[in-house]
Amino acid sequence: MDRLYAGPIDLIKKVLKTEGPRGFYRGYLAYIGAYAPASAVQWGTYEHAKPVLSTLLPSFPHLTNALSGGLAGLMAVTSNNPFEILRIRHQLLDKSSPADAELMRKGYWHLARTIWNSEGIWGFYKGLQLRVLVTVPGAMVAMIWKIRRKEENDMALTNTDCPDLKLLARGKVRDLYNVDDKTLLFVATDRISAFDVVMKNGIPGKGKILTQISDFWFDLLKDVVPHHLITCNVDEMPAAVQKYREQIEGRAMLVKKLKILPVEAIVRGYISGSAWVEYTKKGTMCDMPLPKGLKESEEFPAPVFTPSTKAEMGEHDENINPDKLPGMIGDRLAKELEEVAIKLYTKARNYAREKGIIIADTKFEFGVDADDNLVLADEVLTPDSSRFWPVAGYAPGRGQPSYDKQYLRDYLTSINFDKSAGVELPESVTDNTMAKYIEAFTILTGRKPTL
Repeated sequence: MDRLYAGPIDLIKKVLKTEGPRGFYRGYLAYIGAYAPASAVQWGTYEHAKPVLSTLLPSFPHLTNALSGGLAGLMAVTSNNPFEILRIRHQLLDKSSPADAELMRKGYWHLARTIWNSEGIWGFYKGLQLRVLVTVPGAMVAMIWKIRRKEENDMALTNTDCPDLKLLARGKVRDLYNVDDKTLLFVATDRISAFDVVMKNGIPGKGKILTQISDFWFDLLKDVVPHHLITCNVDEMPAAVQKYREQIEGRAMLVKKLKILPVEAIVRGYISGSAWVEYTKKGTMCDMPLPKGLKESEEFPAPVFTPSTKAEMGEHDENINPDKLPGMIGDRLAKELEEVAIKLYTKARNYAREKGIIIADTKFEFGVDADDNLVLADEVLTPDSSRFWPVAGYAPGRGQPSYDKQYLRDYLTSINFDKSAGVELPESVTDNTMAKYIEAFTILTGRKPTL
């Protein structure tokens, strides 16, 4: 009884004193013997049963998965039961009993022989019926859930199909349609890219989060510069667009037509990513000299404008020195672009910091209207186009945890991704990336996204 009421430290001391380190590993071999083979049997049965059942029941994938899972669960508990009986019987042995003490001294093999001699093979299958009743239905439900999850992943919208609207382009994430002489339809799909390469599978619902967070920022920043967004509400869009509601609901923006500038306006408040890589190699950022001794993730004294080229799909954006910008878009627009981009970043940075998020850097895109006025376009301050770090725990000198697709970049780096063609992302990566996007949206807007 003393053990039941001792604190954990007292209990650890008592086990060490009476039994030594081995006391923490009593029954370990029996545990491994019980569960390792059972696990192998379970998955082996499932992998062999599913193709056979799929052939017999081709029109019932859920039933096939359930039956395969149930059969796998049955085989697992059947193979596991003798080891489990042996483990439990050994734990129930009483040291104060001379007979039990002798069994404990001789070990599991002698205990197994004793059970066999006294009870026969059925001694190892006591309680099997109850375990089957509990385990098999659970395994069937688990396998149904697994295939449902796969179906949900397969439901990621990676391409749109609006045949009555003219498709102008498919970008890394968005599909762009012509609506009329003055408006376009931007549809954020569930495609995801990293290192300027689109992955093979999408993340269900991601496009909806990108659209909703862009809508939020467009509204918050509207006093800084005009933007291209007309509405995200399908009910307010033309009838020619509304007919595709099932595809585009929650992920579409009706926008003004603009002449898009051929550059991306990147603003960095902290040194990270490609900027940090260049700095460690050359001591520069976009070929601009930086002070010596900067640490990774260190904040700049003031936001820095670092534009890049706007690459076609399949190509890579290239960071450029701001001095090259006038030659690409003219002196007036180059100056205005830099000033407006820094104003947008500064206002968003200050807002986000109050909410507990650091915007380390972000990318803006701009166009000009018929009167040559600068207009904010595309997406704004999304986890796709920005680095979001939690304020809590921020410390320069290392990489930071993030709420953006840095998680995806880190995964791709870990598998030595060659940046040439997209790969199939495992479910854990898509789930965790989506969770970070949802968390960022919730913190910044104070509400849950509509998915």
